Amino acid sequence: MSDNVVSEINLSDMRTSLLNPVILSSIVIIIISVVTLIAYIFGRWKVISFGPDYVPMAPLTALLFFLFSIVLILQFSSLSKQTKFWASITGLSIIFGVSVISLSHGVFFFIPDINEILFHNTDMVAGFPVAKTSPVTAIIFILTSISLLTGLSSHRFILDISAVLAIPIAITGLIISFGYLYNTPFFYGGTEVPVAFATGLAFLFGGFALFYSRKEDTIFAEIFFGASIQSLLLRTFLPVILLFVLIEGLVFSILLTHSSINPVFLSGIVALGSTGVVTVIITLLSRQIGRIIEHAEKERDKSVLDLSNVNCELTKAYSDLKKNEEKLRILADYTYDLEIWEDPQGNYVYIGPSSIWLTGYSAEEFYQKKDFFSEIVHPEDRELWKEHLDNKYKSSSRLSIYVRIIHRNGSTKWIHHICQPIILSTGENLGWRSSNRDVTHEKIAEIALNERDAQYKLISENSADVIWIYSLAEQRLRFVSPSVFKMRGFTDKEVINQSFEEMLTEESYDFVNTTLPLRLSQFKSGDESARVWVTEIFQRCKDGSTVPTEAVTTLVADDYGNAVEIIGVSRDITERKEAEAKLNSALNQIDKNLETLAALNDQIRNPLTVMQFIAEEVGDKNGKILQDQIIHIDKLIDQLDKGYLYSEKVRIFLTKHANNVYNSNKEDESLVLQYKS
Repeated sequence: MSDNVVSEINLSDMRTSLLNPVILSSIVIIIISVVTLIAYIFGRWKVISFGPDYVPMAPLTALLFFLFSIVLILQFSSLSKQTKFWASITGLSIIFGVSVISLSHGVFFFIPDINEILFHNTDMVAGFPVAKTSPVTAIIFILTSISLLTGLSSHRFILDISAVLAIPIAITGLIISFGYLYNTPFFYGGTEVPVAFATGLAFLFGGFALFYSRKEDTIFAEIFFGASIQSLLLRTFLPVILLFVLIEGLVFSILLTHSSINPVFLSGIVALGSTGVVTVIITLLSRQIGRIIEHAEKERDKSVLDLSNVNCELTKAYSDLKKNEEKLRILADYTYDLEIWEDPQGNYVYIGPSSIWLTGYSAEEFYQKKDFFSEIVHPEDRELWKEHLDNKYKSSSRLSIYVRIIHRNGSTKWIHHICQPIILSTGENLGWRSSNRDVTHEKIAEIALNERDAQYKLISENSADVIWIYSLAEQRLRFVSPSVFKMRGFTDKEVINQSFEEMLTEESYDFVNTTLPLRLSQFKSGDESARVWVTEIFQRCKDGSTVPTEAVTTLVADDYGNAVEIIGVSRDITERKEAEAKLNSALNQIDKNLETLAALNDQIRNPLTVMQFIAEEVGDKNGKILQDQIIHIDKLIDQLDKGYLYSEKVRIFLTKHANNVYNSNKEDESLVLQYKS
């Protein structure tokens, strides 16, 4: 809310307060009091008297009226109730105490005169001292303080007393004012100090303010300020007639004093004038009241019409309510879940028809026994159910629990029970509503899934290979198996916060950083060969060394075919790398040996052919011996040829065996990935 709006609201509240008759009357009394005090301060007390032969209001009286007005205004202020109460008590105590002391001074002369202490004045008017409070004034102030004090109560009877006391206060002020206006003020010519005209006028306004302030609390004020025609007429004519009488008395007094016209003739003229004025006033007021009554009748006819419309709307609303009730009944009776409503004492108010297929028992069987549901809860879950009921009656929020029940046919069913309190907007508690759904199939699947997860956990925590899951969206590892510690020296908690750049050597990181975007692009375009890759990468260890690993990675896609995760199995291939190195060395050596054998075969056979030719040419005994040695050497060469062929077979066998071992390792890792997926 803006400052301008707040200012307008505050200004509106201020205008409403100032237009309050109690506040207006209090302001008039304050003006009379302040003017009186100022006149005494400047020695101009004659200005505030009704005439040179009449006493003015005493300063003490002005102060009491000022305090009285402040107390009245405080009761309509925005201060706290406690602050207004104690401020009023303080002000009323002062008014009551000072009035009692002032009244007692006239009886007991040893009691000091507060008027004399407050304002010393030796002037006399009509034989009476100026600036002295009349005993009548003190008595009325005592009644005023009692009326104000009883008005602080909240009991109707005491408030009636407050309103009753305000009536004589206002009437006294009115009589005193009339006396002055008709040139016959009271108490003049006697021994008691008379009451000043300003004092009577202030009592008139004060009594009216007291009476008006009780208009909503007492039956007496309601007679005058009520909404009935009688009250309207009373508060319309009475003030007008009183005002007219006051004005007439004032005019008659002035004319009688300052005119030489025959008093009888003057009285007749005033009577005729008064009759005419009263006739005009009554006519105008009658017309105004007639308009008000006509307006009230129109409003009544409009109210009757509105009432008829409201009746039609209520009839339609009732019809709609019945239809909605039927809809709600259909929703409740044909819902899949078993709906139950219990009152605050635990008695069943409503049991849905679903109880038949869910429990095997009808709604009537539930109604016959309080807390029937607890009896069909599985024996192993009854302690859990009892704990739930204890929490239910202590809590004001929604509760949920999974329990088993025994069906009427002896089978066991899992149900999901949700209950919540039924609290109306008025705060009334209507009990509890619960929904019970059959979740047997879901629970069986959940138990099977938990068992499978337990097996997976056993594999992941005891596998020598490192199983990991990488989130492509979050660009970080979501899971690493504990076996990473054996491979790299880091714990799984340390590794899960590492990036690829921290985990891999510079060459391996460049390889992954280059190939991964291409692989994801191929997979998105539908290339299934990009789903599973086998790569060799080098990873960093905690001690600063590196370890060669073989990573089998599988892309996991969402429902839209987009890769969201990478599931990987990394294996330490240090020993395999060493074995491959040794095997390659052996194969290289065999190749060298085979080359050497082939060379020796050629180098020996060529000279041997020459020697065979020479031995045949010689033909003697020595030639025969030479031929035998040549044949022996030839047989040795044939054996070397056979050894060459055997070495070639050994080489082929070793190469094939190495490939089988490599492929077997990949198959093992594929099995792990399939289980993980």
